[in-house]
Amino acid sequence: MLGRERVDLLSALLGTMEPERRALVMAFELDKLPMTDAAALFGISLNTAWNRLRLGREDLRAAWRKIGTKGRKS
Repeated sequence: MLGRERVDLLSALLGTMEPERRALVMAFELDKLPMTDAAALFGISLNTAWNRLRLGREDLRAAWRKIGTKGRKS
């Protein structure tokens, strides 16, 4: 059951992200695709790919904080 809760939480967090950032984060972090391959897959430069990953991680942290804040207010 804990595993399902984690999957649901991750899905909720990823659902808050812009599609381009979400796809890059999933390819790199979950699918373990090397960044050079991810950049080629999405047709973007390597620098753009790294930037999207950075921004995507920031998005995830912000979404996590938002969920945590909601939980404390209840």
